[in-house]
Formats: sequence, C-alpha cells, structure tokens
Amino acid sequence: MFAITSLRRPKMRLPLLTPSKLSPEQRALYEDMRRGLEANFKGTSAIDASGALVGAWNPWLTFSKFGGPMWELLKALSMSPTLPRAVREIAILVTGARFHAAYAIYVHVIAAEFRGLPDDKIATITAGQRPGDLTPEQEVAYD
Repeated sequence: MFAITSLRRPKMRLPLLTPSKLSPEQRALYEDMRRGLEANFKGTSAIDASGALVGAWNPWLTFSKFGGPMWELLKALSMSPTLPRAVREIAILVTGARFHAAYAIYVHVIAAEFRGLPDDKIATITAGQRPGDLTPEQEVAYD
C-alpha cells in the first residue's frame, strides 16, 4: 500500500458540524452523504468519531444550498462515469497534486489503489511528476 508520509491532516477552515447541530435541511443532506461515504469511501476518514463529515464534505454540509447540488452532481457522475475509474483517479490525483489538496490526495490515493493503480504510479503522480508508463487514456487524463 502506498504510504502518504508528506501529508498530515490539515486544519479545517470551518468548524465541523456534528450531527446534533444540523438544521433539518442539513440533516437530510447529511444522512444521504453519510450513506454514500460509508458505501464508497471505505478506508478513509471522511467521518470523524463525533459523526461529523470532514474534508470537502463539511463545507458542502455547512452551506447546504450549494453543497446539496454538488452532492447530487457527484452522485450522478459516479453512477454513470464515461471514463474508466482508474483513469478518472489519475485526473483527480493530478489536480490534487497541482493544488496541494491534501485531503483530496489522501482520499483518492486510497481510491486509486482500490482501482488497481500501482503504488509507484500513484507516488509519481502525487509528487507532481508524469509517470513514463501511462496508457493512452491515462496520458489524456494526466495532461
């Protein structure tokens, strides 16, 4: 398994919303997001010990007027992807590395491993370098 040694959990910019602090609108979104995260992001810390959603999920929940549509878009893209999942993970890792998005890299390294990308390829991409053994589809995603 690829180990992330250069990344530490970043300090959250927004206070985490615990389930007890949610409005009814946020509660409905929270329940849907929690189900999706538990089913699709196994092995990550998307939900902390208090039940709060961490990473990108907390702002989406905090600003549910915008987060709700973002969550629906994410679900739609995930359910009917046009790119092979491993290729999609390369595009996400390249973007995360470019913008130093620690949580996105953390989550998508795990997803990339699950999708069968080799550790050396993941490490090269997250270091901001282009692997020499990309397939044609992966080259498009990387570039």
